Amino acid sequence: MRLLLDTVTFIWAVSAPERISKRAISALQIQSAMLEISPVSISEIAIKQTRQKLQLDSADVLRGIEDLRLRILPYTADHALRLFHLPLHHPDPFDPAHRPGTERKNSHRHLR
Repeated sequence: MRLLLDTVTFIWAVSAPERISKRAISALQIQSAMLEISPVSISEIAIKQTRQKLQLDSADVLRGIEDLRLRILPYTADHALRLFHLPLHHPDPFDPAHRPGTERKNSHRHLR
């Protein structure tokens, strides 16, 4: 099973694990699961940190990636070019950066 962590779930896993649902924690602890993160999430965290909206620094992110045994997904120009085709009503341009065949774990109650 492949699980893609969204940005907020990763942030919480690193800085506030008590905020993650029990169901999500159980999924993250499945030994056979391949846990993944998008490099776009890492970019989003860096942007938030430089704007002082987040306290995580690069060392925290690297430690979190290692501690959670995350595989960083590839990100190509083709992925970036898809952003030109997002509908205007899409609330979060970082959100669709997940791959087909990957179950996504996120912090949003209605998507758990």
